[in-house]
Amino acid sequence: MRRHHTRVRHSTVYTRLRPGRKKACILLSLLFFPLAGKANVTARMGDTLAAVQSAPIPVQLAPRQSGQRHKGAVLAMPLSHVDGFTLPVTTLTILVGTITLRNEDKRFYHRMETPLESRKHWYDAPLSALPLGAMLTLKALGVSSRDTWGRMLASDAIGGAIAYSMSSVLKQWVAQPRPDGSGKTSYPSAHTVLAYAGASMLEEEYGHLSPWVPIGGYTVATATAFLRIHEGRHWSSDVIKGMSLGINSVKAGYLIGDILFRERGRKLEDVPYILDTRSECPSYAALYSEAVLMPGDYSLGDGRRLAFKSGYGAGVDGGWFLSPHFGIGARAGLTTFLPEVDKVSIGEQVTFAGAEVGLLYSQPIGGRLLLGARLAGGMLQQTEGKSALRQQGISLDQLYSASAGISLDYRTRKHLSTRFFADYSLLMRRSTQQSVGIGVATAYRF
Repeated sequence: MRRHHTRVRHSTVYTRLRPGRKKACILLSLLFFPLAGKANVTARMGDTLAAVQSAPIPVQLAPRQSGQRHKGAVLAMPLSHVDGFTLPVTTLTILVGTITLRNEDKRFYHRMETPLESRKHWYDAPLSALPLGAMLTLKALGVSSRDTWGRMLASDAIGGAIAYSMSSVLKQWVAQPRPDGSGKTSYPSAHTVLAYAGASMLEEEYGHLSPWVPIGGYTVATATAFLRIHEGRHWSSDVIKGMSLGINSVKAGYLIGDILFRERGRKLEDVPYILDTRSECPSYAALYSEAVLMPGDYSLGDGRRLAFKSGYGAGVDGGWFLSPHFGIGARAGLTTFLPEVDKVSIGEQVTFAGAEVGLLYSQPIGGRLLLGARLAGGMLQQTEGKSALRQQGISLDQLYSASAGISLDYRTRKHLSTRFFADYSLLMRRSTQQSVGIGVATAYRF
């Protein structure tokens, strides 16, 4: 059989990196921008099976007999790998939301006449530690994981140390007052850091079992983040930053562990599989978190202006595609805002429960990437903060919404993807209020 030469660039299989590059990788991982690459291997269709079985990284397949290539749609993808796309884009998405929200949160604090009500619950700490506890429980029960005990604990300890040290430094350096006035250690949220770090560890070790394992972990983490805001303990920017620190610190810890341990202590090997994005219908169910901004204000009809300057949203999103490109979708979630009337805080948060339905579009743009768009309409129902608004003579029980958005999906596993999205919405009642959402979602593909 005729041999075919393949060219493989340096990839996320860091054990193959030259020694001179290892220190640079460690430094960049600490800054949450790990380097990685992709491999592009061209093979005969007759050699496809052999190429797939031996490929440790994404493989591009193309036939040679006809002299024509498929347009980047058929991939042989590994079970999992730390890549250089997800972390930088996740970091950039969350950074934009954090900086913008933080400016609004600071301005809102200085306009507060009284602190927000504090509503602590006994389950706050146990809930934030639940994903980490689930990972350790599965390991203790002997469920097959990615690494041995020693390598897992070392990687998790490195990631945990990064998360804890950076969180502690930021708390003391920024000294952001809490919404309930209980102290000046609000930024970032340590409970959110712990919850998302645990969910990320659970994904690294047991994400191969089922896509629902990481989705379950991130569901608990998202609930933790939302509760920290709802209880008056944190601002929106606190939990968004906590999300970034938790996820990226653990990813950096596992990256450093891969460099230090190489193949020692690795129990699972990457098993590639075929993904054909040309013919599949990209239906999905997703869990999302977003930073919500509302430029401008809302006319109350009596000369006063109501403004919701910043907010945090979380919920579920789903889409059913009837073809590879077109589908229908629905979204439901909760959004918490900090309201002002004529630039004066009303001293209480306002929460809306919303639902939307609409049309979806999806277009593969190369390998793991899917570009999406949506047009939707729906309604928001106020669930909390009614009494505070009514004291101001304001009734916003219902709002109607029309929204348009774009998204970029990155396929991390066969049935799992990370989504980055931005939405523009119009909220309508007596007048129109604009809303911009920037967020990240974990999506199950079926």
